[in-house]
Parts: sequence; C-alpha cells; structure tokens
Amino acid sequence: MGKAIFTFNKSTYNDSAECFLTYLYSDTRTRLNLQFINKDQYNIYISRLKALGSQLILSKVKANRIIKTYQIAKTIIQVTISSKNENNISEIGYDIFINNK
Repeated sequence: MGKAIFTFNKSTYNDSAECFLTYLYSDTRTRLNLQFINKDQYNIYISRLKALGSQLILSKVKANRIIKTYQIAKTIIQVTISSKNENNISEIGYDIFINNK
C-alpha cells in the first residue's frame, strides 16, 4: 500500500500544522485520513456529510473518544473526536477517516 502525507500551515519550528491529510492507496482501495483541531472546520465537514445524504450507522464512546460512523453508498466515513490534556492545557482533535470499499 502506498502513502502520501500532506500538511496545511505547517510550522517551520516543529511538526505541528493546522491539518494533516494522509492518502493511502493500492490497486484495489483508496483511503483518506484528515486530522485537525479547528471546531468550525469540523462543523463544516459534518454539514457537508449530511448534505451528501450520509447515514449515521454507529455512534460510540471509547477511551475518551467519540466515534461516529457514517455511510454514503459504499463509502464508510469514521469521525473521531478526542481530547487530551497536557500541562493543564486541554485540546480537542478531530479525525476523519474515509474508506472506499
């Protein structure tokens, strides 16, 4: 399986960025993983999923994460909301994983 990673607004001082996009590909499958921390961007993505007619097929809480799974035709979209607390600073992260069957 091949892999390409892209960043948006990557810092020149460390490995942080506003968004990471990982593209995984093979002869038979394509998968995308999008990671970011902007809640407004999360709301835009969720609104777009709903506008495209996605169906929420599973929602669960696991190890400080909220995991929601949507389906559009043969495409599965898993949305994960996670939180972490480091040095008394809380950060919420969003992860959208798109898997074409």
